[in-house]
Amino acid sequence: MSDNDKEVRRENKQVRSLKRLRRLEGKGKTETNRYKKLKEKVYTPFPDKDPSRRKAIKEFKKGYKELGKVKSGEYDREKTEFHFSNGKISLMPTDDADVPITKGIKKRNQGKNFR
Repeated sequence: MSDNDKEVRRENKQVRSLKRLRRLEGKGKTETNRYKKLKEKVYTPFPDKDPSRRKAIKEFKKGYKELGKVKSGEYDREKTEFHFSNGKISLMPTDDADVPITKGIKKRNQGKNFR
């Protein structure tokens, strides 16, 4: 058996375990010992979403709301100039012509996609 076959078998086992885990979650059995043991054993490449992004965007919008700029539409016009990185909202880098440089910034972290 080659190393590649072993890797494929390991990955398939992980997928089956993850499927079992999701099925238990769907049935609402997240407090059982079986679920807890399976959760510890399963590696998921899609970790739970980090709430810091949502919190940072909410705080950013709150600042505009306090000044009354959300209702006037100023928030929607200016949010495209910002992006989320390293747990905070900051201005997007620009070139000499004040055109935002979006290279290297994921689309979901760009200001135009803030919700």
